[in-house]
Amino acid sequence: MSISESQSIQDKINIWKKKLVGESNKNPLVDLRQNQKRLVPLLRDSSFLYSHFTEDEPESLLISELEPKQTDDDPIKVLDELRKEAKSTIEEKGFNSLFLVINTLTWFNAENPHEKYVSPILLVPVRLEKTGRKSLEFTLHPIDDDIAVNFTLVNRLRDFDITLPNSDRVKELSYEDFFNEVRCAVAAKQPEWEVKKIAHITLFPDAKAAMIQDLEQNHEKIANHPILQELALEKTSENVNNPPIPQEKGLDQIDPSLIYQIRDADSSQQVVIEAVKAGFSCVVQGPPGTGKSQTIVNIITELIGQNKKVLVVAEKQTALEVVFDRLQKSQLEDVCLNLHHEVTKKAKDFFNQLEQTFTQLSERNEAQQLDWNTLFKPLRDYRKFLNDHVKGLHKKEQPLNKSAFNLYGEILRLEREDIPQLEFNLSNLQDFSETTLLEAKTLLEELNQFEPIFRGRQKTIWSSSPLQSESWSSDIDKYLRRNIYLYQ
Repeated sequence: MSISESQSIQDKINIWKKKLVGESNKNPLVDLRQNQKRLVPLLRDSSFLYSHFTEDEPESLLISELEPKQTDDDPIKVLDELRKEAKSTIEEKGFNSLFLVINTLTWFNAENPHEKYVSPILLVPVRLEKTGRKSLEFTLHPIDDDIAVNFTLVNRLRDFDITLPNSDRVKELSYEDFFNEVRCAVAAKQPEWEVKKIAHITLFPDAKAAMIQDLEQNHEKIANHPILQELALEKTSENVNNPPIPQEKGLDQIDPSLIYQIRDADSSQQVVIEAVKAGFSCVVQGPPGTGKSQTIVNIITELIGQNKKVLVVAEKQTALEVVFDRLQKSQLEDVCLNLHHEVTKKAKDFFNQLEQTFTQLSERNEAQQLDWNTLFKPLRDYRKFLNDHVKGLHKKEQPLNKSAFNLYGEILRLEREDIPQLEFNLSNLQDFSETTLLEAKTLLEELNQFEPIFRGRQKTIWSSSPLQSESWSSDIDKYLRRNIYLYQ
């Protein structure tokens, strides 16, 4: 990769981050005061909090030790609301949203110097646990997530040519040294801005914040990933040589022994599944109830059948549970490894699950091999029978040059229009030429003129005709005899 391409990728990643950050100043990561209703100020010195939570093995602290500041809102009520919302975010969306904020930066808008913002600087991921009913019986637990410098603030300050120390410096520096670096970086460009020693517990539940954090903390991995490089440079790999996307008519040509689906799928879903199997990247859209989840399940089983790894991601945990439940009902839960935040926050639990999955898969690989030809022969036979039936139904036959499907449709149309049936015999119909059939059709169309008489709505066909009510029956008889003898 050339230097220019590398720079283009870096620029693209920065553009992605800026789009996620947005221009709004109502984001609490830009102005902490926007979180006023769910903010618990702490009186405990921020240097103690920094030293405690940046240790290699930080311990939990009682909220009473953190000395929450009394405000107009009941701190117990606010803490319990923060705890519930943070728990809901983890369960539904899979990321932590509760943080201990250490110190803030007061800064001003370049275009409007009177517009002030108070931005959090250091974000320590935490979890609240309620341990009793008495006052302030909450415990603040550190969690196994990276401590981060406020990535939204970092991006905003780049516009002022200010570069804050990165998150890795937290592990390397003491409290005083780290925030001295922050102050020096800010004062060099904006000496009137102020770093304040203050701590809060609050929520940042926006999913975009987690995405920005991923971009910030995995910058190099993203820049070196081949797929993301193609997205950033807006180009397609030269090595891509995918076969054509399968069409619906060709689906029945696929050998059943090469299909590993466990859910029903119509032809449109089958096309998507075969496209993914062939290596295509695609977006599948559809309203609720159109089978997207079951198509995902079928894609997973198809790729597993090809000995491939599959990563399934979703914004909410419930969407992952739908997919997992369907795999579980087919006894395929052993091939799944849950990487949801709630499961992986403890490394020990994650490795136990990984070991269990590996053991179960090893046992399954020792299962008796089946005779696949014997297993799939009935399916092949039934499919051929059904396909032949469809072909025969739509095959045009002579001399009518119409298919049985067309004729059944025409008969159904006549029944729906309540056309009366006239019973008569035509000998040797199978030997009729197309011309003779056209003549018969013309005759029947002429006979159709008598339909009002049969229904009793009319007694005369032609105004000049001698056909009268007392003689219409014999006249019709003569008419039919004169015209139908040709076909006898």
